[in-house]
Amino acid sequence: MRGLSRREFAFQRALTRLVGAPYRFGGRSRAGIDCSSLIVRGIRETLRVNVAKLPWMTADQLGKGYRGITQATHDPDSGCRCTLAFFDWDEDSIYEHAAIRLLDNSWMWASSSVGKVVRIDPSSEVIWRRQWREIEGALDGKRSALRVVDWSAVQAF
Repeated sequence: MRGLSRREFAFQRALTRLVGAPYRFGGRSRAGIDCSSLIVRGIRETLRVNVAKLPWMTADQLGKGYRGITQATHDPDSGCRCTLAFFDWDEDSIYEHAAIRLLDNSWMWASSSVGKVVRIDPSSEVIWRRQWREIEGALDGKRSALRVVDWSAVQAF
């Protein structure tokens, strides 16, 4: 894939190594991991560093906390970056969930319900509706924020 950075490939590889790991709220390891920790673990493994200061919480990853590690994007189908989608299901400005659109446009997520494991699903509205009944319209910007990793900001840690 032309135009893709090595970091994006490495990020996707780091993420996909966690497929099958059990979901555990607040978990940060292969023994159990949640959606926001999945993102941070992928970043840490991509940079091959143990960066304790990277934000583990979804709000911080959105740049609303003390450190921003992501930047806004409006194109989940860009194909040249892994896209992070943060979801605010009840529209209270608190983002409760995150998923990652991989380079092949499949979606990776840590499920608290479906199978209770880290999984990858093809980019298909049928799959999304079956897995997350509330996903319809979720990527339209009203209940979501789309971001990409800001590799230059992360390196500053």
